[in-house]
Amino acid sequence: MVAIDRYQPLTGELEEFYDSFDPKCGQMKQTLDAMYEVYRDAHPEVQKTEQLRTLVQNSNVHIFRHYPFWFQFDGGRPRKIWGGLDCPSGGAFLYNVKGGAMADTYGKYFENDRWEGFIHNWNNPVGHDHHALNYDDILKLGLSGLRARAEAYRASCTDPDKLPFYNAAVESLGILRELSLRFSAEAARLAAQAQDKADRAYYSHIADSAARVPENPPETFYEALAAIVFCREAVGTLEGIGISTYGHLDRMLYPYYERDLEAGRITENEALDLFCSLLYYTAVRFEENTNPRETSTTIVLGGCDMDGNVVYNAVTDLILRAELITRTANVKFDCRVSKAHPKAYFDRMIEIQLSGLPVLVLMNDETHIAARVKHGQDVRDARLYVAGGCHEIVLGGTEVCTRADTWIGLPRILLETLRRGNYADFDSLYTAAIADVKAYHERWSPPRTRWSSIGPSLIPCPCTAPCSPAAWNRVGMLRLAGRNTPPPPCPWWRPPPSSTLFGR
Repeated sequence: MVAIDRYQPLTGELEEFYDSFDPKCGQMKQTLDAMYEVYRDAHPEVQKTEQLRTLVQNSNVHIFRHYPFWFQFDGGRPRKIWGGLDCPSGGAFLYNVKGGAMADTYGKYFENDRWEGFIHNWNNPVGHDHHALNYDDILKLGLSGLRARAEAYRASCTDPDKLPFYNAAVESLGILRELSLRFSAEAARLAAQAQDKADRAYYSHIADSAARVPENPPETFYEALAAIVFCREAVGTLEGIGISTYGHLDRMLYPYYERDLEAGRITENEALDLFCSLLYYTAVRFEENTNPRETSTTIVLGGCDMDGNVVYNAVTDLILRAELITRTANVKFDCRVSKAHPKAYFDRMIEIQLSGLPVLVLMNDETHIAARVKHGQDVRDARLYVAGGCHEIVLGGTEVCTRADTWIGLPRILLETLRRGNYADFDSLYTAAIADVKAYHERWSPPRTRWSSIGPSLIPCPCTAPCSPAAWNRVGMLRLAGRNTPPPPCPWWRPPPSSTLFGR
């Protein structure tokens, strides 16, 4: 990784560590196998809680000297994996043990449609990737507040089917706290051993910070960013899902930055260094110069807050300046834009584009927010959308977009439209083609959604789910017909082979 001189100690340390990184996949798989034998007949939420506990208790934590955030532990997640089902000896252990039969049945259900070219999909309907945590609640409440909320739900719960989830949520958030405290203890050990005064101060700062956050709401800009980094990395590793975004950083972090700047706790250059470090980590870990895979990592900028106030501030510009300094290519910036944004915002994006950096995705706030409201979302929630992974739009903590595993064959549907009749003009053909696309989608979506609902029994997420009430928790696909509109007829669609899973 080529870095400017002041960041070479950082990138050199990261390269040296990850070049020899051993996630202990084989050893961790044996440990998890033994755990599963003990809990084979337990509720899935109990199994997942014990999986998290096993991973944390059997992992080594590592503190970098030049990377100012803590998160790295050898919990069965390989170097170039950000989460998801590519961690069979880590967070995705339960899915890989239990998911085969469901995947085979799901694949058989769509076999004819795939063969005829109407659809292309993977044999896995579970939304295991492209998740977005509700960082707002993490910063506002801390893990302790989230745990208290889960405990309150548990105390008032009268449904025995829901109780295992609340138990798992409380336990799992405690396990996350245990992990952060292990980093604190390791940093304190390194501080005690340090001979150099600067080293001792550095490790002591991490020790104090890891003991405070994310267990408690952060008080400083550094603590807020560190809590976001820790939760993104740790939850992705432990849960076996891809946390694909750091979230809406400029909106969330600006109040902390403004207070710290005024109080003299941070300088502009110190904040800039933190963002440069964040970008270099992704570039080095995933070897962006030689790795053909992207990293599904995004930062959301601009847009507006819950009340509709335009977001463009000093943190927005610091993050974009960090990109111009590091010239990294594997964190993408989902820049929410509108007519209300200032010219300076667009000028900075133009500067990045003219620098030959393919990292910007522009998202039209006016269009996206209106579309989400049209489909039933409260406008205050709709304004807080983020994007991650393949830049699909979700509300952090309550939605996951599972569209990255299924593609509808529009040319094949158009061919079927052309075969069914003669059309007097283009408008007639267009109307018929759009109706057929809607019809196919509405026939395909219900069975796809039914299979998705099996997910909690295979890969429950007790750490992720407590981050906010699931007010909008549904498959993150934009339905082509209105939510309350009955599906149109689809005269040429034939049901796939029968499935005993759903009694068809």
